[in-house]
Amino acid sequence: MKDPAFQLDQQCYPLLELAEAVRRWPHERRLAPYIDAVPAVLRAIRARQAPTAALFATEETPADDPLRLPYHFSSHVLLWHTLRHLADALADRALTRMADAVAAATREHFTVRHRQQTLFAYAIDLAGDRRIYHDANDLPTALAVDWGFCGADDPVWQATMAFAFSEDNTGWTPGRYGGLGSDHSAGAWPLGDVQELAYRHAVGDTVRERQVLQRLVATAAWDGALPEARDPNSRAIVSRHWFAWPGVALAYLYLTLPEDPSSVTSVASAARS
Repeated sequence: MKDPAFQLDQQCYPLLELAEAVRRWPHERRLAPYIDAVPAVLRAIRARQAPTAALFATEETPADDPLRLPYHFSSHVLLWHTLRHLADALADRALTRMADAVAAATREHFTVRHRQQTLFAYAIDLAGDRRIYHDANDLPTALAVDWGFCGADDPVWQATMAFAFSEDNTGWTPGRYGGLGSDHSAGAWPLGDVQELAYRHAVGDTVRERQVLQRLVATAAWDGALPEARDPNSRAIVSRHWFAWPGVALAYLYLTLPEDPSSVTSVASAARS
């Protein structure tokens, strides 16, 4: 076992993959053992529910780092997204009700005031303590509009994302090739760039979207792979040139956007020239 700590987002991904498999192959008998395992996974999640809300404790962030405050925002967006898809795949109304409860509790308890703005806290304890921060690993927050958790015009989500890509956020790394990073590893993360792409696209900021794409092209290794982190001034790879997550996330983003992703090719050509 690589990660013995309970990490809420890690419980969601197998369920989300199962929901997709059931939708694609509804008559595949070999999925039965995995469907039978769903109640045990849900019991493990429910065992960590808060006494007063449909929020669920995690011991670590999606970056695999210890978390002092037990309730983590982007993990709850992911949990809501997972429960909705699992409910549809298994035709389970109880999971739909659970998803609705998670969405309502997440909006109610993570919405906070910070420097005269209302945004979503990174983590809370339901006793008044919270952390205002955003991390390159919190991709579900950036995808909240694409998934339908909120609209692109939602002022709380907009304030959260604007904060994420500002120097007010300790996860932001300034510099010519700066960007959203993480407590986990120093530097600017291409995974954070993918988040910014999702945000800029959702709000129609095509100028910034193109700038972020140019950073990604400048960051890519000799084989086109994206690293975990780069130096914000020299763009040199400083951590894991083989990090697969940002490449997969970038592909997901452009495969699911309604527009043709030809802008990626044009930006890549312009950057190389």
